[in-house]
Amino acid sequence: MDVIMQLIFAKVTLISLLLLFSNGTHALSQNGHRIVCDMAFQLLSKNTQKKVKELVDLMPKWDREKLNDYQKVGASSKVKFSNACVWPDSIKNNNPWNKVKIWHYINVQRDESEVQLDDCLVGCLITGINLHSKVIKSESDKLSKAYALYFLGHWYGDIHQPLHVSFADDIGGGDTKIRNFSGCSNLHSVWDGCIIKETNLSESKLAKSLLKSIANMKDNADLKSTLDEWKSSSVKDMANESLQIAIKENTEYCKLSSSGKCEKIPNDPGRPSRALPDDYFENNWPILSVRLKQAAVRLAARIEDTLN
Repeated sequence: MDVIMQLIFAKVTLISLLLLFSNGTHALSQNGHRIVCDMAFQLLSKNTQKKVKELVDLMPKWDREKLNDYQKVGASSKVKFSNACVWPDSIKNNNPWNKVKIWHYINVQRDESEVQLDDCLVGCLITGINLHSKVIKSESDKLSKAYALYFLGHWYGDIHQPLHVSFADDIGGGDTKIRNFSGCSNLHSVWDGCIIKETNLSESKLAKSLLKSIANMKDNADLKSTLDEWKSSSVKDMANESLQIAIKENTEYCKLSSSGKCEKIPNDPGRPSRALPDDYFENNWPILSVRLKQAAVRLAARIEDTLN
């Protein structure tokens, strides 16, 4: 534990800065993280799957019980890799892990169309992915490697959720109040879990459907090149993809002004919230489904690289 904590905080010197810039606790929903990591695991080679299982089985009892309580399952329930990817959310309000809460997202300025280095000065998703990849690849301590793997799976889910690369002044859409979408009360939660919920598919069926789509891409020469492009994308590329989706008109997060700033969209007249268009799911599920596939394909490729 000492080794990984030293590595985790190697690039963070002022804890007060971390707390000052922390903008909330939103994260891709449990089902979103489990779907991404379930798919990624199934995309791994048998040898790498075995290595992942060994690291997941190293999860200490306290962490396992904390995770299972967070997922509302029995304390002794078996933890798979898909569950382990939810673990960073289950402990992010506990010491010492609460110091890296800001690594769950990237805050950008409203006039930015690309993520800048300054956006990550005190740590962000890019920090987490790069650091935990390094820990998995080079750290000899097995428990340190295990914790890094749980985080890495989580970070890949978060960086592919568009509103995790967004604006601090509205908590990435957390302050954008919504009243008519699958029980979600804000736009961030719509993208975290409610669009997935609207598919009316179980996690296993949705993962199976998306994996079938990935398999079809592998069998098509033109689409296979797209898969190769996904795998070769940099972490910054992934972040910029999310930002571009966040500021798209159909996302209903913000509206581009003539000056290039993506301004807040006001609430409906006389209401403390706004209604999303009736075709919001139809317009945005195809986008989110691609993000889930990209996250799984890229995570699997990163795990293969770091564990082998």
